[in-house]
This record gives sequence, C-alpha cells and structure tokens, in this order.
Amino acid sequence: MVQFQEELIDDPTTTGRGLFLTENSDYYNHYYNSDSVRCRGFLLDPPPHDMTYFLAQLEAVGRYYELVSDSALSLSIAEIIENPNSTNGYYTVSNVMEYYAKGDALIAEFFSEALDSAKVDIEDYFDGKDFSPDDVVFVVFHAGLSQDFTYPSLDPTIYDLKSAYIDEKMMQDIEPTVILDDSIYSGIVLPETQNIIYYNVVEDIYGSDYETDDLCAYQYGLTGTFAFWLGYELGLPPLYDTKSGDPGVGFFSLMDYGFNNGRGVIPAPPDPWTRIKAGWSEVEKINDFNNKGSILIRSYSSDEDTIYQIDISENEYFLIENRNNQIIPGYDIEYLRYLLWNNYLCENCNLNCDGIDLDEILINSSEINDCIQEYPFPTDKFHYFDVLDTLINSEFARIINAPYAILLISL
Repeated sequence: MVQFQEELIDDPTTTGRGLFLTENSDYYNHYYNSDSVRCRGFLLDPPPHDMTYFLAQLEAVGRYYELVSDSALSLSIAEIIENPNSTNGYYTVSNVMEYYAKGDALIAEFFSEALDSAKVDIEDYFDGKDFSPDDVVFVVFHAGLSQDFTYPSLDPTIYDLKSAYIDEKMMQDIEPTVILDDSIYSGIVLPETQNIIYYNVVEDIYGSDYETDDLCAYQYGLTGTFAFWLGYELGLPPLYDTKSGDPGVGFFSLMDYGFNNGRGVIPAPPDPWTRIKAGWSEVEKINDFNNKGSILIRSYSSDEDTIYQIDISENEYFLIENRNNQIIPGYDIEYLRYLLWNNYLCENCNLNCDGIDLDEILINSSEINDCIQEYPFPTDKFHYFDVLDTLINSEFARIINAPYAILLISL
C-alpha cells in the first residue's frame, strides 16, 4: 500500500492529494462545499482503504479465478505487507503522482521504488517460508484513482497513474528491486479504488453536465481490472488489438473489454479458447455435425462448462458455448432493476412484499407475466448495486463471493 508525496495544493490533473482515503465514507460522499450526498444508495468499496480492505480485494479476485478455472487456481496465500513505522501501514514514494504518470518507464520506476521502500519488511516476511520471492506476484496498490477509463465528457485528471502489468520490457531501463537475491522484474500496479464517486472529479465529469443530484449509477469496482492484469501474469493472451486498443472478442472475455462487465465487480470469464488453452476447460468435438441432430447446450455456470468444437477445415474450427446473463431462468439483473422498482411486484402482483426473494419470483413467473400485461411496466429502475447488494453477501460493503458470478455475462 503506497502513497505519494502529499500535494498541499490540490492538483486538478490528478485525483486526490496523493494519500489514501482513510475516513468514513460519508466524509467523501458529499458534493463539494455542500451538505448533500452524491449517492443515497449502496456505496461500493467505501473507505477506510486499509489492510482489511485490500485483503478483501485479494479475496475477490481469488474467488473469481477459482470459479473460472474450475478450482484449478486458488489464492491460497495473500498477504499485505505493512509499514511498521506508519500509523496505517502505508509506504510513501519520493514524488507526487503526476511525476510517475508520464510514461511506462516511470510507472515501472514507481513499482520498483515502492518495493524498495518495503524491501526490509518483505524480506522479513519471507523468513522461514518454503517459497521465494520468485514464486509470488507482487501487487502495489497506490493512493487515488487510475487513468483506465474513457469518460463521456472531459476528464481533467490526465495524470492519474494508470494500472499496469509490469514486465521486463517496461523494466528495461529501471534497476529492479532485489529481494533475497531475486531481481523483481514483474508485478501489478493498481489504484486503491476505481470508484470515482469518492472524489470531486465525479462532479466535473457527471454532475453538472448530466444534471443529476444522484451519482449512484457512476460507480465501478476494482475486481475486473485486477483480474485482467493478473491474467497477464498467468499467461492468458490479450484478445484485443494491443496497439490500437480496438476490441477483438469484446465483452465476451476477461482479456478484452469483458474485464469491466458487471460494473467491474463481475468480470466476464475467459473465453472458451483461452480456458481450453489454460487447461481449465475441456472440449467435445462434433465430427459428424450434419447427422447429429439437435444439440442442447446448457448455460455456462460454476456447475456447467460445456464447449463444443466443430471443424470447418483442416486448420479451422468453431468453438460454441452458451452464455446468458440470467440469475434465474428468465431474469437478469437489468430486468430485476425495473421489476423491483417502487414496490411494483408487491403493489400490483402481491409478490416480494418482504424483500427480494428469487425463489418466489421463479415459482410465480407466469403470474408475473400476467401481471405485467395488466399493469404498466415501470419506466424507472433501481441502481445496479442496490439490487446486487440485496442478492449476495457483501461483507465490507463490496462484492466478494457472488455464487452466480460467472453467469452474469454482458452480451
């Protein structure tokens, strides 16, 4: 956990002043110079951003990879190295954020400087362990947001430090940190959060231009970004154009735009080709397709992973699997956001009057369809995270163990 030199005068080109958010979330959830809150609903990844918070982020990405790899991967050991000389356990680098944000080599410099600042404590951690620094992935969480998203209006914080996977190419001009005789040439750099709602820049981007006094809808989680860069460390190939940034398979795969599905908290699983390549999924070949008749392909989930291969030439083939967004048959989160708005089900259909009950919705799906025909369907909807929060356990107010995480795939 690494902060920057504190900016005594607020720099409009970076988010925050170089320090982690350590106060109660209400402190950061008010409009600038106002008593009005930006969001009255569910707040994703609220402060304090301390060791407990970052361990939960590690748990979330570990849970994701356990699901998509069919338990071939698990985050068995995840530790936060704390600075014993700091009240909150943070380390501090020598410059402000803007300095490190002006090129890939400077991001690599930040990564190595962060490890250097914690070198003694890292080496103490490895004392007596049966694994070495070369066996682990080093992740540096820095204070503030990252420059990872394109917003619909001008983003003044152009010198926020983008998240990155550090590799030997980025490190070619940087002296690596040496931990117990191992030179560290790779790792991950991540922000403390992707949730812009805790910073004044959210008002510059969404507030006045969008004429809204409710910014709950503009929240994003860190899990997808984390899983994406960890994919590089695991050898998962990128499926987008790495030069232009144009999509290849788009929202269907983690290693393309799919990392940000589900507002960044429920990233898409890797595509079938990648999962087969990684040894996480098996494929069933269909050799005589014309005489096969109809084939039922069940929806991909934590319990079902069916991939068919159909050869179309000696060197080409199709991979086919069934993806959908449904939490229960016939219902995805977007549908539920409308259906549950303003007690629509309870007042018109006499259902879900004691809170969201998916079993009750599923059992009464035909009655709900009849009800929709009789009463006008809502034109407004609940915020995404308000619905999601009622569906799953969100300890520490963040999404960790979504039992249906790999069912929620954007199409």
